[in-house]
Amino acid sequence: MNKRLLSLFLCGVVATNACAPVDDAPEDLGSVEQDIVNGTVLSDAVAARYGLVRVSSSGGLCSGVLYKNAWVLTAAHCFGFAQPTGPVLVDHGGTRYTAAQVRILSNADLALVRLQTPITLNGSATGYTMPMYQGTLPSLMGAGLYCFGYGTSSFAPGGGAVIDGQARWAYMTVSGYWTGGPFYSFTPNAQGQIQGGGDSGGPCFAYQNGRMALAGIARNGGRYCANLPAGQQCDDNAVTSIGWHDQTYVPAFAATLDFQSGGLPRFP
Repeated sequence: MNKRLLSLFLCGVVATNACAPVDDAPEDLGSVEQDIVNGTVLSDAVAARYGLVRVSSSGGLCSGVLYKNAWVLTAAHCFGFAQPTGPVLVDHGGTRYTAAQVRILSNADLALVRLQTPITLNGSATGYTMPMYQGTLPSLMGAGLYCFGYGTSSFAPGGGAVIDGQARWAYMTVSGYWTGGPFYSFTPNAQGQIQGGGDSGGPCFAYQNGRMALAGIARNGGRYCANLPAGQQCDDNAVTSIGWHDQTYVPAFAATLDFQSGGLPRFP
């Protein structure tokens, strides 16, 4: 993956289903936000409270989320749908961890990264599992989700991603879904704000019963380039906008992920 990655852009559309609107966001999201171009920056500490991690490998930079104390969930395409040949590093809350293993679920564009040293949460290095969205895929249609990731803050004049490596969050409304994936999608709002490729592997949460519940992992998007010379690809160096972005619907794979990460399958 090209290291010039796209970003997570802030979407201000208010949901009518499943999630609290931005005004009712968890307190730390509402209190630490700092408006920037197309997004809202988070400190490392706040990003860590939502399980956001940065995954670095020879394929580039992706986002991810802490799934269990010793396991991170990200996108399989961040590793080219294959075992990485070099080291994989995971940053969480300002601390860097080294991966011991990567397990690829290529049919779902998901990957589990096992850490050499588990992350301690609430004083324990065991016992944590990310809460999962309790609802059907169709119930997400028109819902607002809280999405997190690392990426760029804007596009350069003439195209190309401007990268600052900051954690960001966005509130976006689901515009479509595909049960055959299963995936769901976002499209840009009136200001053209949309999730982008730099957030590959980044999580989206539904705000359910007073807590964030994992709904999806960023998968891919449709990119546009202006005045692209013949024969040149619309890659991260030339992209000028994002037309859509979709996510893998993670609850459909919860039992497989639990089994692959060394536990018993999860049942409703």
